[in-house]
Amino acid sequence: AAREAGRFGGGGGDLGSYANRVALGITYERMPVNISSNNLSNPAGINFSDADMKVAAAQSNGIHKFGIIAYEGNGYWPPATNLGPVVARYVERYDGDGIDDMPGLAIPVKHWEIFNEYTTNWSGYAGCTEAMYARYLSNAYVWAHGADTGVTVIASAVATARDSRAQWYLARLLTNTWVTNYFDAMNYHAYEDFYPFTNGPAAQPDYLFIRDFKDFLAGYGLADRELWATETDFSGTYMNGGQTASQDDNARYLARSYPFALACGVDRIFYTELEYNSHFPAHLNWAVLTDSAGNRRKVFYVLQTMIEKLEGFTSAALQDFGGANLGAQFTVNGRPVWVVWNYSNVTSQVALPAGTNSLVRITQALPAAFDNSSASWTVTTGLVSGGYALVDTGGGAVYAEPFEPEPVIIPGPPANVAASDGTYTDKVRITWEASGGATGYRVYRGADDSEASAGLIGTTGSTAWDDTSAAADTTSFYRVKAENSAGQSAFSAADFGFTGTIGPLITANGMVGTV
Repeated sequence: AAREAGRFGGGGGDLGSYANRVALGITYERMPVNISSNNLSNPAGINFSDADMKVAAAQSNGIHKFGIIAYEGNGYWPPATNLGPVVARYVERYDGDGIDDMPGLAIPVKHWEIFNEYTTNWSGYAGCTEAMYARYLSNAYVWAHGADTGVTVIASAVATARDSRAQWYLARLLTNTWVTNYFDAMNYHAYEDFYPFTNGPAAQPDYLFIRDFKDFLAGYGLADRELWATETDFSGTYMNGGQTASQDDNARYLARSYPFALACGVDRIFYTELEYNSHFPAHLNWAVLTDSAGNRRKVFYVLQTMIEKLEGFTSAALQDFGGANLGAQFTVNGRPVWVVWNYSNVTSQVALPAGTNSLVRITQALPAAFDNSSASWTVTTGLVSGGYALVDTGGGAVYAEPFEPEPVIIPGPPANVAASDGTYTDKVRITWEASGGATGYRVYRGADDSEASAGLIGTTGSTAWDDTSAAADTTSFYRVKAENSAGQSAFSAADFGFTGTIGPLITANGMVGTV
């Protein structure tokens, strides 16, 4: 199945402008397409105008759509064979193969979920048993792959909640083991930050229910199946906490939960609500990334920085350092990026494996300051000793990036050195072009055009120097060297210069002045 490099998505619908989505750097957003009973009986009559508009808007901003075949029968459930042709028409419309495609299609839709949060407990799915859903899913899979062999068909997301495993439709669906041949990836939704995965002295943390859910999948031989989390935020934490959590809490939840989930095997993760909506209940508007005035909240910048740091990672692994310290190690562009935190929300210290690197760059995951358009972070550089870097952790998480500094190279000599020729009566001004990698310059003066006569007269960090000690009525030759911590460049080419002169004193009509 087709797999883009992007790891992050967002959006519970299609609300708001694309400015914030582009600024975040997300790759995907969801696109439910609502199937009617008329579509099921007459697939040829599907009106694609709404989906076309959404796909066009997304692709003009460089974002991929994640398709959802949404049908809630409310008691009306035609044969499963009716669904396949509908799915095939949507897949074919947006698969990018040049056959019956949407006009102007530039970014194909390669991932399709069959039904949104299917469960027999929801009234919209009343009358659709797990056995019936299995037939809908398998039929959709066959037709989707018939239309596009590179499509990814995803089983309906499990809407997780604490201690709700008995209610997960998958527990009953997967008793029909043949069904596992008819989806390419799994999907789940989670809305809570942290809870103990195990109890007692050896308690281990879990975030976004990923360990619990992965264990569940492993029991059915699906541990290695691609896994998406297409709805996540921390509105559930807000509700269960008695509506006492703050925006600082929300930012902290995100900073540690997403790296944990990705390191535990989530392939793609979506933040659900991106922008404020007056129709949302309070618990959702608490979790959105921008407030009612359009201001970007702290959690916006936490996600933005996370995407900058981790997007396109090729491997991830979780490491328990003990003392409630956890670390998620990612490989991004061939280099290690760690996210470390203490799940007891206290500052602690870990010895972080840094390989052969000599330095580690440490960035606080939560911004030190922010406003509606920008944010700033506390960034420090630490030393590596014996292959390990000591990193302070906290509940909010830090990024630690071991690195080897680029070697400092002696800069080349400055070009286009020019000395003023009588422009000033009290000095000679020397200017030159900057040399790449230079941190400072040395200015020399000589009586002739030989390097041997050149003597140092001053140093500067700029690309100009005034020789105020130049002798009057004397031509001098000037050269410049560039320097940095690696050393000094060779001499530049020389240029001669001299001060201006003042003529004789002239009295005219009783007035004295220069002429």
